[in-house]
Amino acid sequence: MPEPDQCSWNSMIAGFAQHERFEEALVYFVRMVRNGFGVSEYSSASALSACSGSMDWNMVIQIHALVLKSPYSSDVYMGSALIDAYSKCGLVDCAQKVFDEMGERNLVTWNSLITCYEQNGPPSEALEIFVRMMDSGFEPDEVTLASVVSACAGLAAIKEGMQIHARVLKFDKLRDDLILGNALVDMFAKCGKVNEARCVFDRMPIRNVISETSMVSGYAKTASVKAARVMFTKMMERNVVSWNALIAGYTQCGENEEAFGLFRLLKRESILPTHYTFGNLLNACANLADLQLGRQAHVHVIKHGLQFQFGPESDVFVGNSLIDMYMKCGSLKDDKLLDIEPNNSGPYVLLSNMYAELGRWRDVGKVRKLMRQHGVVKQPGCSWIEIQSDMHIFMVKDKNHPERKEIYSLLKTILKQMKEVGYIPNVGELDICEEHNESEITSSNQLELPAVAALG
Repeated sequence: MPEPDQCSWNSMIAGFAQHERFEEALVYFVRMVRNGFGVSEYSSASALSACSGSMDWNMVIQIHALVLKSPYSSDVYMGSALIDAYSKCGLVDCAQKVFDEMGERNLVTWNSLITCYEQNGPPSEALEIFVRMMDSGFEPDEVTLASVVSACAGLAAIKEGMQIHARVLKFDKLRDDLILGNALVDMFAKCGKVNEARCVFDRMPIRNVISETSMVSGYAKTASVKAARVMFTKMMERNVVSWNALIAGYTQCGENEEAFGLFRLLKRESILPTHYTFGNLLNACANLADLQLGRQAHVHVIKHGLQFQFGPESDVFVGNSLIDMYMKCGSLKDDKLLDIEPNNSGPYVLLSNMYAELGRWRDVGKVRKLMRQHGVVKQPGCSWIEIQSDMHIFMVKDKNHPERKEIYSLLKTILKQMKEVGYIPNVGELDICEEHNESEITSSNQLELPAVAALG
């Protein structure tokens, strides 16, 4: 085509985006702009979809700038596309800003923001947005309900999850919606309500590997490993998540040999293991205190690490599992172990906690010094508790909670009573961001107790 017009450019960009050829879609979008064609809502939406697929946050910002200069900057459809693109790229604040500045919103807009918080966190914000949406007169559809149910799963908010389930049953939303059904099964399973999960599962007219894997995981987490194995055996299709769920179940129940047997079957079926597979295998080695087996598992980690890249969170999980395994097997070489993740606080904290459990305070100080030298900062811990439908969130050494005086006063009373009945705090899990000696260790129990004190 010697001289493509606007429609031709739009069609090419949309075609590439729909076929998941994201980089080519963005290349054509840039070429279109450079050739003097204006951007339309159609080309912008397709380009934003390509940005979501490739997680190109920098291009999202540039397209957003073009949209702001266009006549359709206030278009509700374009606003929803921007929220979705920012969400997929993990830019939650940008997604919220777009939402706040929109003069008009529709159900898709609300769904995009709810999904943004459900996928990126905090999930509690997804529930708050859902309540605001209902107050604004919008009725949720299956997409809304699936996202809200997933947020409930992330919070283990079983009460809210059951309320959503009641709504699903009332309006017969489960009949043909596989995604919503899977979300409900997953939510009940994660909240330990495996019987309720099974009821939803049995009522689903259509199921897939996600539905069945959620049931395997639910059974495994509630120590019903035999039921998990039965479900796993009946599955017509399995993915690595299915295998991981059962391996984790065996490890958590102390059936470590079974976990290794399952791993061998996984390898035989040419399933590519993930960081979660290796993390659970290393935990099994730690449970058995089998150094030789642990070293073999470590070799597998190195071997597969060369074949595919672990993400940042994956590195933390595997690194922590390696440190835990070598510690429990009595073969600790911290200079080598910290090389696994030299810039992440997780391995340092785990290593320091284990030294403290052994009473090796000089080594605790050594780890703390290494953290300072590498510029590693431990992120403060966070916990929450729901009391009478109100969510109370606590950070470690929280000084901003409105009821902190009452909470810490009650906390002192609880600590005194604990000592009187002979409770000895676990000084292993200490706050290594502070300077402590053996007699001044602040235990994790003391840090967690504000949530308990709030119940008073």
